Amino acid sequence: FDIEEFNGAAVAAQLFDPLTRYDYSTEELKPLTAESWDSNDSADTWTFHSKKGLKFHDGTDVTANSFKYAWNRLALVKGYDDVVNSKADELTGITCPDDYTLKVELASPYADFPFVVCCTPLSPIPDCAKDNFATYSKAPVGNGPFMMDGKWEDGQEINVKKFDDYYGDKAKIDGIHFQVIKDMETAYKEFQA
Repeated sequence: FDIEEFNGAAVAAQLFDPLTRYDYSTEELKPLTAESWDSNDSADTWTFHSKKGLKFHDGTDVTANSFKYAWNRLALVKGYDDVVNSKADELTGITCPDDYTLKVELASPYADFPFVVCCTPLSPIPDCAKDNFATYSKAPVGNGPFMMDGKWEDGQEINVKKFDDYYGDKAKIDGIHFQVIKDMETAYKEFQA
């Protein structure tokens, strides 16, 4: 499941909620799974306080550790070079003082870091992904307004359905069918039809 290209990102945005969300209509950064955040004066250490009671689609809790696991590849964070060079298994700059607090020490000051964390690839990852990533990559378990309905059929389709236990504004539709069409002419004819 690739969320680094446009189509995968469109699906992932329905399945996952990051800490913050940029509201294009008001041009403001707003909390999503984060309740609040703050930084030290030099903006090189950020603390995010998560909302409590948020659930992944499998019913497990969304915690600070869910974000810590997901962020272990974030180049801005202290300890990235050691992880990339196999000197460490995880970033030293990410800690979880409790289940709902994520503390992030950056490699250098960055005042706009809360805007970075609204990026979907920095959404939390549940523990089930650690157990069997091959299965998880075909049927990701997220924390967003929609959940997978079956598994991703490579080169064919992805179906998602409304997640009834979603904490935020409930989806107004029951599901979305993403049809994967690789040929532009076929895609255009489908659009016309």
